[in-house]
Amino acid sequence: MNRSQFLKLIPYSFFETIKGIYAPLLEDEVNAMKEAVSSVYYAWYPIGEYEGQNEVDIKYIRQIPIAIYKQGDYMHARKAICPHCHVMLHYIQAENRFLCLYCDRAFTWASEEKTCSMSPLATKKINGEWYVRLERDAYARDGVNGGNRPTP
Repeated sequence: MNRSQFLKLIPYSFFETIKGIYAPLLEDEVNAMKEAVSSVYYAWYPIGEYEGQNEVDIKYIRQIPIAIYKQGDYMHARKAICPHCHVMLHYIQAENRFLCLYCDRAFTWASEEKTCSMSPLATKKINGEWYVRLERDAYARDGVNGGNRPTP
């Protein structure tokens, strides 16, 4: 390698060294920003303890019907609302499926066969209790007159 090639490589290797040093620090900052943004738009709500349960349970969290079922060690939570008609899905326990009574679309939770896609929700377990993550709604906040909605 001659001198001119060496001088051309110095800025590139200097930049790569700096990038290698600061990349983990920047990654931590990006993860912290993602966590902060997520906490603004989402909230975790308790749904109870579900050890060994293999049935569907419908819970209402902030007036949203949530279908909760367990497969193996993983807890599934889905919005029980038809994405096409925006109405609550009807649960048929004998067939283990959800059915939209308006458009006849169905979702079978045991095999996850579907003509209707129920929106999946994130779940996590803390100290034996399960939590589900839902979007925060500016118009559905707790408080007088629905939070910060103006009175008519």
